[in-house]
Amino acid sequence: MILFRLDREPEAIKEIENAIVLNPVVGAYRGVLGELKLATKDYQGALEAANAGLGLDPENTFCLNVRARALVKLEKAEDALDTIATSLEHQPENSYTHANLGWSKLETGRAQEAQEHFAEALRLQPNFEYAQAGMMEAIKAKNFFYRQFLRYVFWMNRLTAQYQWAFIIGIYLGYRVVNNIAQNNPDLAPFLNPILYAYIAFALSTWFFEPISNLFLFLHPFGKYLLKPKAKISARLVGALLAVALVFIGIHFFSNVQHEGYLFSGIGAIAMMIPLSSMFAGRTPKDQRILVGSTILLGALWVLGVVTVFLGNHEMADNLMMYLFIGIFLYQWLAIAKGGSRY
Repeated sequence: MILFRLDREPEAIKEIENAIVLNPVVGAYRGVLGELKLATKDYQGALEAANAGLGLDPENTFCLNVRARALVKLEKAEDALDTIATSLEHQPENSYTHANLGWSKLETGRAQEAQEHFAEALRLQPNFEYAQAGMMEAIKAKNFFYRQFLRYVFWMNRLTAQYQWAFIIGIYLGYRVVNNIAQNNPDLAPFLNPILYAYIAFALSTWFFEPISNLFLFLHPFGKYLLKPKAKISARLVGALLAVALVFIGIHFFSNVQHEGYLFSGIGAIAMMIPLSSMFAGRTPKDQRILVGSTILLGALWVLGVVTVFLGNHEMADNLMMYLFIGIFLYQWLAIAKGGSRY
């Protein structure tokens, strides 16, 4: 498990397989193997390992939970819930099982039921981070749009990295093809432009749902207690930048002040919400320092761009804005690499 926590899953799998060879009658070892298989997205392998462990120890709670998680990922939700029900029969006050059931309910679109099981897990173990993270998502999932976003995130997370890249690149290439057809065929443009707008809206939503939803959680009467101190700092900064953006954009559109610097500043403030929302999400202190440093660098670009545009150097300001957006795009991938997925 030490190797697993160091993100060295292949080595960890090899070690636990050696342990199984040396002591093949311990069901818990199969559960650990299943957990590692889940981490590498080998869901069928995880299911087989958990089943093997249950063959040796039918009441092993850890193996039952691993089996349930694998079944959810394999889109066999009812079988997963039956498995967790069996686990709860053996240990009705097992906080991990309740949290696991909560995540299973959440992944299958039952946010209210998920919240109840996360609450029970936290009653049994108040500082249980796995349940805290689930409760935060369940609260945010009360919003219809966030529920759809969460469904997309769960679906993407089931895919291996190669298929995730294939999907993203395929969607982008599809956008380029449709855009090219629309430009070369004006008669088709009224029918194709809505597809392009839908793609842009989808792409932007995947960027902005997280910061906006974390701000919503910070303002929630119960949700704010689930946030860690650094997450609260992020939420406050996101809220402050959202207010700044609304003020600047409001000045641009609804006042007599005619200066594009206000619109420039407002758009930049909205863009900066993305790194600010995840800069403390690194898996390790080093990862966190990298994300915070990157966010500071992006913030410096935005501030320099604002100063430049108000000083009248529009060409330099435009270049800085372009670098800012490129930087934020690259930051998204850095955040995924350094922060990983919590789903």
